[in-house]
Amino acid sequence: MLFSLLLLGIAGLSLTAAAAVVSSPISDGLENYQIVDMQWELQAFPSGPSVLLNGTIEEAHQQLLAINPNYDAQLPAVFSDHNATENLPVLDSRMASFSRHHCPPPGSYCSPMRIKEGIDYLYRVSGRPRHMPGPATCSRVSCSWNSAIYWCNDNTHDIELSSFGEIADGAQYVADHCTFTVDNAYKCVSGQAFHHDNWNVLVRKDNC
Repeated sequence: MLFSLLLLGIAGLSLTAAAAVVSSPISDGLENYQIVDMQWELQAFPSGPSVLLNGTIEEAHQQLLAINPNYDAQLPAVFSDHNATENLPVLDSRMASFSRHHCPPPGSYCSPMRIKEGIDYLYRVSGRPRHMPGPATCSRVSCSWNSAIYWCNDNTHDIELSSFGEIADGAQYVADHCTFTVDNAYKCVSGQAFHHDNWNVLVRKDNC
């Protein structure tokens, strides 16, 4: 498979099994969530072996371009153009899968413009994202200019989504519900969107 996503956990973590774990809002410092590294298995050349790359989607893409400057032209299927004319009823149906949201107090706000760039990036990536079992595990999927998108799993089993667009949908849901104007001067965004399948997307300020 040209593109697959692996999420690596921290060794020695003990998870307690439960019939159902209800997602709860993440505090500003992510104290109660385990942050897991994201590892991407990608081919840098059309006929070459796969390479393992760590980091956000932006970082993985830049690493591929450093290995192969012609990557985008030679392997366009991985970072394909997002379909701007996506069927709106289908998109609305996916958005309806997010049952609730949480907008935290000031302290973790970030740039709506940079989050929109991350959302667009995720819509362009092909493949099916997979997340290690939870509960309470998160991976930073996208980050630029101190504005991050996290994908979190509160299930006791691993999960696989149909596309990275589902994560982008969650980030867009946060942008739609948790964007504010500060001091009547500039806009900022921070929040969490909870999917009915017990995973969530977190948008927040981060170091990147």
